[in-house]
Amino acid sequence: MPISTLVAAPPSSAASATVVVALIRDQGAETLWLSGRGVDRTIDAVNVEFAARAFARPIPVEHRDRLGRETRSWLTLPVGLPIGEVKGVVVNLYPGSVSNDAHIDPRVLLYGIRGPLLAAAGYAVLSPAMPESADDPAAGEGYVASVDLAVDAALKAVPDLPGERIAILGHSFGGTAALAVAARTHRYRSYVVWSAVTDLYGAWGEFDPVSRAVPEEGLSLQAQMGWVESGQGETGGSPSRARDRFEAGSPYLQAQDIRSPV
Repeated sequence: MPISTLVAAPPSSAASATVVVALIRDQGAETLWLSGRGVDRTIDAVNVEFAARAFARPIPVEHRDRLGRETRSWLTLPVGLPIGEVKGVVVNLYPGSVSNDAHIDPRVLLYGIRGPLLAAAGYAVLSPAMPESADDPAAGEGYVASVDLAVDAALKAVPDLPGERIAILGHSFGGTAALAVAARTHRYRSYVVWSAVTDLYGAWGEFDPVSRAVPEEGLSLQAQMGWVESGQGETGGSPSRARDRFEAGSPYLQAQDIRSPV
């Protein structure tokens, strides 16, 4: 059987002048395949039972982003469940990133909740395209606009989705963005947030976890200062020079405007 008929995702390969060995991954099933002159065969396979299971597969949702450009968000639907019986829509967001939940290897399970896991529990999961631009920094209203555009496109693509039951989910900087959305709109029912930076003032001056745990290895403030000023914090300066951006980017200072449960 030719390799092309087996590949569900780009394989990892090693090759010589006459032989190719490919590691082919498909939702956790992994096949080590040998292909050469007159030879096409499996060397070994693990988790083969996964291939017979019905995994939720994402579908592309085409739309324009908040900067007016053509983009694509990804919507994962439960397998075998009528759309009218979907429990709700979970928007799993992260600024500057969009995910089709491709299974690359087991390590991706460490980075956050994958769409197929929530889909297996009866939810539709949307990964919205959230652009970041140096000319138009994504903060506050920009996050809301990005989420709204992706949600509107998903509801247009699948009209029977429960648009009145939408939750926002965010981890790490995705959680920071989720709280920024919560403070600026009342459209979404609830929010699930963990490991989020909520106070840029505090983040600018804190020691990183390694410095706190093993101070004898040396203390450094520069890493966090860099993240706040020129990394995802996007303040462009210190607290004394960029006060407005520190306040706008700190959900802790906007908590009074959050009305939905977090």
